[in-house]
Amino acid sequence: MPDLTFADFVKLYSLPPNVTVRHFKELAGIGHTRFYELAKQGQIRLLKNGRSTSVPVEDLFSVLRGGLNARVAA
Repeated sequence: MPDLTFADFVKLYSLPPNVTVRHFKELAGIGHTRFYELAKQGQIRLLKNGRSTSVPVEDLFSVLRGGLNARVAA
């Protein structure tokens, strides 16, 4: 996805501003443990709304672009 801009990414997947944890993990191709490791490290922001948890779509874009993996490995 080298030439895909954030705006194109949102349009392509018809994404809302925030996605559910389940949807995030499906699109990113990561499991439950890896997701919460990234959240604990502050790489993914968790937004609470009552009992629901969502994640900003910008964080999903960063994961898919590889930006988070580089910071975690360092």
